[in-house]
Amino acid sequence: MLYNRIMFWEVLTETASRVIGIAAVILPVLFIVEYLNHQYGTKLIKFFESRQKYLPFWAALLAMLPGCNAAAAVAVLYAKGLVSVGALVAAMIATSDEAIYVFLPARFNFFPLFLAKFVLAIIAGFLIDLFIKYRIKKGVANPKIGYCCSIHEHHHDVKGMIKHTFEHGLKIIFYIFIVLFIFNFSKDYFGFDKFSESVLATGQFQPLLASFFGLIPGCGTSVVLASLYVGGILSFGGSLAGLAAASGDTILVLASNKIPKKDIFIILSLVFLFSLVAGYIALLFF
Repeated sequence: MLYNRIMFWEVLTETASRVIGIAAVILPVLFIVEYLNHQYGTKLIKFFESRQKYLPFWAALLAMLPGCNAAAAVAVLYAKGLVSVGALVAAMIATSDEAIYVFLPARFNFFPLFLAKFVLAIIAGFLIDLFIKYRIKKGVANPKIGYCCSIHEHHHDVKGMIKHTFEHGLKIIFYIFIVLFIFNFSKDYFGFDKFSESVLATGQFQPLLASFFGLIPGCGTSVVLASLYVGGILSFGGSLAGLAAASGDTILVLASNKIPKKDIFIILSLVFLFSLVAGYIALLFF
């Protein structure tokens, strides 16, 4: 019992120390992204709206920007009837939500994963628009929802941006802390080999489980998936499937814009199926 308490506090302090270092990287990057969103977000959307040809490509490219704001913005455009189903699905697959804020502090090479997601998003988007000839019933776009913030309004001055950065940043850091603590404690308590083998033993089911998990709304989903990938617990195929299915708050944006539940289910099913297939293809070759 005493040993477990000592181990608990050692893991707690070790995790806290590491998370402080991660926070030192995440918060400045978040503020830069927040500032650029306010300065150029509207211009990006106007640029996007003027590119009606090859919509899935432009949607996927826009969604590659850090955070879920770009995918959420495409969801708003979809609610207004300005983009196709394929473009929306492409944006949802391409976005990695908050995963980049896990990869950057860890100096992890995420380029192959992001490239695979981008290619998958384009293929999925064009295939969907090719076979789905009708446009799913549009919703009623909420005028309060803009590019820079997917769910709620906030101030556009520097003070407001700093406040929003800390609110959003602390949420991400909290998720990272929880994941790292569970990972480190389990590794020390059960032994790394047993801990990793118990997860890796589900190798053939990883894309399926990760795809389902990725559909959960919120930034915590991508943080967990990215952390498991960095820790070597999740395979490339599992990570591809999970992060392709993870689209942050995009589903909540669709719901808040009064998109019918049936249509949201169809959109989620398309994202899930393409993510799942891509994950298993990656599992075979990587």
